Amino acid sequence: MLARMTVDLFCRSVFALGFAIVFTIALVGSLTGMPWRSWLPGAESCKSLFGGVQAAVYSFMSHTT
Repeated sequence: MLARMTVDLFCRSVFALGFAIVFTIALVGSLTGMPWRSWLPGAESCKSLFGGVQAAVYSFMSHTT
């Protein structure tokens, strides 16, 4: 049970850290007018900032497991 909780906490931590990093990249790219969606796999077809960041983080997370 403790091992399962540790793995779950680790996965949530990796997701939160990845989201923060990708969100920072997307926010800076958006504020400067750069095409940040083409930099992040999975974010190309999303319209919103949060949707693109979430898609990119999910793409990143699928490679970590």
